Amino acid sequence: MITDYLDFELELGAGDPGAGWPVTIVQSPAGNARAVLHLPAAPGALALAAQGLDEAGARRYGQELFDALLGHSLVGNSYTESLGMANALGKGLRVRLRIVDPALAVIPWELIYEQRFGEFMALSHETPLLRLAEAAQPLQALAVTPPLRILGLAVDPTGELDLAAERAAVENALAGLVQRRQAELVWLSGGAWRDIQRALRGSQGDWHVFHFIGHGYFDDTAGEGAVLLAGENGGAELLDASRLGRLLAAHAALRLAVLSACHSAASTEHDLYAGAAGTLVRRGVPAVIAMQFAVPASAAREWSRTFYEALADGMPLEGALTEARIATSMGSGLGWAAPVAYLRAPDGMLFTMAPAPAANTAPAKLSGQQFAALHQALLSAFSQEELRRLVRIELGDNLEAIAGTGNLSAISGELISWAERNGRLAALIQGARAARPGDQALQALDRSWRNSA
Repeated sequence: MITDYLDFELELGAGDPGAGWPVTIVQSPAGNARAVLHLPAAPGALALAAQGLDEAGARRYGQELFDALLGHSLVGNSYTESLGMANALGKGLRVRLRIVDPALAVIPWELIYEQRFGEFMALSHETPLLRLAEAAQPLQALAVTPPLRILGLAVDPTGELDLAAERAAVENALAGLVQRRQAELVWLSGGAWRDIQRALRGSQGDWHVFHFIGHGYFDDTAGEGAVLLAGENGGAELLDASRLGRLLAAHAALRLAVLSACHSAASTEHDLYAGAAGTLVRRGVPAVIAMQFAVPASAAREWSRTFYEALADGMPLEGALTEARIATSMGSGLGWAAPVAYLRAPDGMLFTMAPAPAANTAPAKLSGQQFAALHQALLSAFSQEELRRLVRIELGDNLEAIAGTGNLSAISGELISWAERNGRLAALIQGARAARPGDQALQALDRSWRNSA
């Protein structure tokens, strides 16, 4: 199972159906390139055309999207080359869409279909697809001392949903983790906005995930999304996205909001952040998963069950999302394509969970002799450029940000010290071994370090 990725990030700029939309590769293993996106129809018409598709129609629709975005162009060539590089390293290629023009956000890009592989991109662990939101500063993973705390709200003033079944799907997925005290799931007893505010106020501690089950709406007149909550008088109350964002954004520990509600990812051709999901991202929630169209209740339950099972197994968000899509696709319909993942963080590792102690866990630090051995091994095996590439691919970080500038000896020493301080020694040593599988010094150092546990 793929759990590590290289990034292929595309920016879709402002344009129009006549001249097209500029597409720029912001980041990829194969370098940068530019092209112009020409769609087979206007974005709004494409969004409407996606409704009611059967499987065969979805494949044709998705292939048209693929040809337009990643067909015969420099961008498409770079995508193919990047995918090959990722495959050679045993990694996936995380496709991230940075959509600048709101008109393009209404298109269900999650339906992109790659005919040469005979699969939808979002249903393959090799090519998970995320939508990247603007962020003033990249957000880093939150260090969490177990349990991972999940605040759930299941509310349906209409009586149309089987809330007990919806809650049970999430509870069953997390049961093992809860039993091992690695996770805690708490359902709000009330369903009003005051109940959310009270729970997030701080007296109950930090919450890391907010999971909402209920109804979502998009008001075309107001141009804003909303969720349906319980009113104070016992009836129903629509809470618009702006006010929901106001409640959640104040909780600094929150890393993920899951809106299991129809149309909670909807937006307009004029405002990228009009929907509930977009508003939460703009207000600062690092990652939001929401639904861009109506989803059958059975599909929503299957999605939630598998998503949390995969997270509980330690998968990053993009991997867990793909697993949930695959499980949902085993049924009928296109409910698997409804979830849209918006991400402000640099990758899907939203949490750094403290590992459970184990007898054979490698030590957190090197002895003086081991430090010297690793330092010498890195100097012998890597040039500065190769070391920079190792850190980027294997650690997902930037060598200059870690170790500054200077000669290779100083940089290597600072890199090792950084890995000790941040619990990344295993990743550094294993990454170096993977890059230089025949290096006997690295192999000996790895054995020595682990045997000293």
